[in-house]
Amino acid sequence: TRYALVTEEEMEVLRGIRDDQPEGSVRTRPGEEEKDDELSLFGVSYRVGEGRGHVHEMNDADLEEILQAIRHAKRNSDFVVATIHAHDPGNWSDEPPNFLVDLAHRAIDAGADEFVGHGPHQLRGIEIYRGKPIFYSLANFVFQVELQEPVARDLYEGFEIDPDTMPDSEFNRRWLEIGFDDEIWYESVLAESRFAGGQVREIRLHPVELGYGLRGGNRGVPRTAPPEQAREILERLRGLSRPFGTEISIEDGVGVIRPAVVATGASR
Repeated sequence: TRYALVTEEEMEVLRGIRDDQPEGSVRTRPGEEEKDDELSLFGVSYRVGEGRGHVHEMNDADLEEILQAIRHAKRNSDFVVATIHAHDPGNWSDEPPNFLVDLAHRAIDAGADEFVGHGPHQLRGIEIYRGKPIFYSLANFVFQVELQEPVARDLYEGFEIDPDTMPDSEFNRRWLEIGFDDEIWYESVLAESRFAGGQVREIRLHPVELGYGLRGGNRGVPRTAPPEQAREILERLRGLSRPFGTEISIEDGVGVIRPAVVATGASR
């Protein structure tokens, strides 16, 4: 569940709005108990908290099902990669949401050897947890959103465009200009992880660019980033990874992580 943070005063205003609605028109979500510091209104959940933004809470049953699947995989496999597609808190953010950090840690505790996130279309930081790598987002490797056909009618309606007046190719071009008109969506890394003794010993990060500014079928296809752009990509990823205690060196145009070896009893 995603909660928007509000102040006590704002929560009182929201309660007033809720109470002014026709009887029976506003309901809590199925299985959700109303609490003094939480409220659901018109499909949005609110919680009293400090600052602005959102917090996320995982469904306990869903979480246990995921962890059980990882434990089962570990019993039957030499190497387990746990992965998730999640955009939260939004494509605009280069920081993972609180629930994703918790999920990644729990996945590794359950037996995953590597955790890979994707979804927000841009890079997020890298963490080494108990000798295992967590890639909170490796961004796009192939990104050809403007080539999708046919385009669903609801996408046209979202931009208030009559689908009978515009071909799919033109709509896709405009959609791209509105949502992904920046080089950051077309920059990534190819991560090469080397393990020994059940722990990652080295990660090599090869910078990739996807042809931002090129046309049609030439855009969105991975290529080795040229030296200057490669360094910019790695510098950005280095800054995003430092809050997780991860240091990335840049050697001959490649990012390199050499984690400290974790005591045997602390890794799986």
